Amino acid sequence: MTLMFLGIACGPLVHLAGVLDRPGWRYVGYLGIAGYVGVACFVAWTAVTQRPYVVVDHAGVHVGRRSMAWTDVGSIGLVGRPARQLPIHPKNVWAKDLVITRQHVNDLESFRTWLEGVLGAARDG
Repeated sequence: MTLMFLGIACGPLVHLAGVLDRPGWRYVGYLGIAGYVGVACFVAWTAVTQRPYVVVDHAGVHVGRRSMAWTDVGSIGLVGRPARQLPIHPKNVWAKDLVITRQHVNDLESFRTWLEGVLGAARDG
């Protein structure tokens, strides 16, 4: 499916090549090509890193490629004001926190309240 969108998106690049041949439009063509390259890099980065996906299921919390099982969750931290991040602290103090940012969820405070309820339900049974 991604290849289909890539093929559709590359169609106007053929026309940009024609724009490069026109005397006054050369810079517009270069800007268009740079824009296409920038969008392609962003799409590739999103596909490779699998961001900004957050999945909460019966197994635990998954943020991109990182995940934490409910049995490994120690606590859910407070939302940091300057950075707007919600850390999920593991039971193992040497393990890294799982961090959810505003890129993942718009309302971190509401998500934190909901996630604490889900964590309580997962611990109860």
